[in-house]
Amino acid sequence: MVAHRHRHLHRRLQALLPPALETHGLHPGNLPGALARSAQAALVTAADRGGALWLRLSERSRAALAGDAVAFLAGALQARAALPGDAAPWRYCPWRAVRRDPAWAMDVERCGDTPAPGFVTWEAEGRARLLVLPAQAALLCRWWR
Repeated sequence: MVAHRHRHLHRRLQALLPPALETHGLHPGNLPGALARSAQAALVTAADRGGALWLRLSERSRAALAGDAVAFLAGALQARAALPGDAAPWRYCPWRAVRRDPAWAMDVERCGDTPAPGFVTWEAEGRARLLVLPAQAALLCRWWR
């Protein structure tokens, strides 16, 4: 049952992500309480108030980020699909390199590794923020409505 719920959360979160950012399930850095709250919130629906979860980046995404991350992320500015109640997929602002953003420090530390260089973007209307940490093979998706 728990594995099914995790797959469901992962599938629903993927709709918020640009297709170039491939993920393979939830990252082990997620705290059990965060998973429970997200499952209870009917993730990414009109009734959802928001949350944050870590996803595991695919090897292909990690390799692309290790190559020319700026060029790779320049093509990752639109979500895969429109969410229920939205006319179009979410659009993201240009990605920005970050070393250690204090607002994210606590979430990054929960991932279990020392913060490394990463990349951040915001949804154009302020409904979500994505943080990619290639060295940890992690993508943090934080959303709110």
